[in-house]
Formats: sequence, C-alpha cells, structure tokens
Amino acid sequence: MNDILIYICLGLMLVTGTAAVMSRKMITSALWLAGTSVFAGIIMFLMGAIWAAVFEISVCSGLVTVVLISAISLTKDVKNNDDIDAAYSADISKAVENKDSEENEEKDDENDDIDGDIDDDAILSGARYGENEPVGDRGHYKWTAALLPIILVVLGTILITLALIYNFDIVKTADDAGFDLRDVLWGTRQVDIWGQMIIIVTGAVAIVIFFRTKRKK
Repeated sequence: MNDILIYICLGLMLVTGTAAVMSRKMITSALWLAGTSVFAGIIMFLMGAIWAAVFEISVCSGLVTVVLISAISLTKDVKNNDDIDAAYSADISKAVENKDSEENEEKDDENDDIDGDIDDDAILSGARYGENEPVGDRGHYKWTAALLPIILVVLGTILITLALIYNFDIVKTADDAGFDLRDVLWGTRQVDIWGQMIIIVTGAVAIVIFFRTKRKK
C-alpha cells in the first residue's frame, strides 16, 4: 500500500513541479512549489524518514513559501498588464500620427487612408512581437510552450505504470538507529545547517540592499 501511495505522490510531484516551472506568475509558481514540497514530505514519511518529512513540510512548504510570497509582494512592480497595454497603445498612436503627418505632405487623401491602415497593422504587430507577423499566430507559441509539461506528464505516467506492472521495489530507509535529534542536526548534518543559515542571511541582506537602491533611484 505504501508503494502505491509513493508512486501516486511521485506523479503528483511531477505535475506540481512542472506547473511551478511553467507558470507565468511568481506567486502561482511559489504555491505550486509548496505543493511539490508537501508531496516530497509525504514520500519521506512513507519511506521512514519521519524527521526529514517534518522539516520538509513545515519549513519548505510552510515557512519558505510564506517568506517567498512576502518577498514577491514587497518587490513586485506596480505596473500590471493594463499599464503595459496602455503604454503600447500610446506608443503605437504616436508612431501612427508621425507617419501620417509625413505622408500627408506627399500623397493625396485617398492614398493616405489606405496606406495608414496598412501601416497601422504593421506597427501594431511589430511593436508587440518584434517583427511583422500576424497577431493570430499567438496560438502557435502557446501550443509550443505547452509541449514541455505534456511530454513530462506523459513520461511520468508511463514510468509509474511500468513500475507498478513490474513490481519495482523502492529502496527503504534504514530503521531508526536511536540517534538524538540534536546530535544529528549539529553533528552529522552540521554543514547543511550552516548552509541554510548562510542562505537566509544572504537573502535578508539582498532584500535590504534592493530597497536601498530603489530609494536612491
């Protein structure tokens, strides 16, 4: 029964990890990443690593997620998609007006109307996509970006199915040897503890420097 639950959690980890990588919003990615940590903690618990599971779920999917979302909220740019679209529209309108004013000196009114429509479409497509390609081709890029998670999910499903069919045995962790938690943390895993402390201090210093630089600007 535990093996089946582990396989299911591995498949869910594949889905949540892929969603965390492919998501466009950082907050959504952080939430998907928290889900990945939860399933990783469940796998550790089922394999006998109880303390590792506790730290994985409480720290990685809990504390780290809250800190990450708080940092994203504090450093998030004020501009949203509506502001970007408004800026694009203003730039396009300005470019169209300048181009029409130059053409009015050389052409009559009828040619100005025809050429103005063509130039408007060219400027619109070029300003948004970097080249003169039709707006309708956006679906092609979305489909291309969606291929990666589809391939990963299909491969993960195939691997889990093969593992269940051929009764692949997952390596179990050793039984509890009676070590005290303090001895493990500050003795066996002392390097990991110091590494985590350095990462936390580095992140805090980076945020302070970021806000100082932003205030100066």
